[in-house]
Amino acid sequence: MLITTFVFGGCHNGGRIDDGSEEVIDDGNVEEIIDVIESGVLLAQASFEESMSPFRHEYDGADIHSDPTAPDGSRVLRFTYPPGHPSGYSTDLAWVWFEDGGTEVKVEYYFKYSDNFFFHPVANKQVYFDVGDKTNFVLSAVDTNSTGGVGISTVMRIGCQDNNIGITELKTPNVANFAIHPNIWYKVRLYFKLNKDGKRNGILKLWVDDEQIMDYSDVLFNAGNDGNKPFTCLKFDPVWGGVGGPKPNATDYFYIDAVKIWGGPFND
Repeated sequence: MLITTFVFGGCHNGGRIDDGSEEVIDDGNVEEIIDVIESGVLLAQASFEESMSPFRHEYDGADIHSDPTAPDGSRVLRFTYPPGHPSGYSTDLAWVWFEDGGTEVKVEYYFKYSDNFFFHPVANKQVYFDVGDKTNFVLSAVDTNSTGGVGISTVMRIGCQDNNIGITELKTPNVANFAIHPNIWYKVRLYFKLNKDGKRNGILKLWVDDEQIMDYSDVLFNAGNDGNKPFTCLKFDPVWGGVGGPKPNATDYFYIDAVKIWGGPFND
């Protein structure tokens, strides 16, 4: 599988064609939120109660939506997929940028797919991470039988890549299996420590609903000198599928809430 990326100013645009005619929508000042915690520094957080801040978004496919089941408060970030949404494209891009987010990062957020969500058989991407000025790895929900469809079980997968040589890693659960179903909120907690000097010494850990499903210590996040660059951007860029394949015949939604991003080093 090849993950195709388009990089503009350090942030992935989800395959959307940028002809310069669309205005970037600013839902608030992008400010680095600094709060020293017991382990690491809180770089940014978003509850989406009043706006998308500190996230910015670039198109019209995401909005703030009332949800009585929200994990934090009563409003969430919602991405809308209209009927016939093309495969290989996102509906919007919500991103937050850091000049230097460090090389050791923890991320926590909640996600939910709408009832009867049509899962693409290739991948249902959720969040991208940039290292330096390049997209580095992406967390996706991948259907278990590679056929796609409504209401199927999916698993989490992480694809790492180097933009110069293509994909370098595809990481799947190696601790425990975890199935994802529509209309249920799930908590994601991810930890990564970037590799150094092009060596396979990167660390990657993933929990879903506080159950660890991934634990790797040999990850090649980036080859060559890119492995020494810092984390710079987190992007909720839910690209639906790859090139080709089926199209949804009804409106689907993907929801995000309670995002927190910490920079290390960490004590635990």
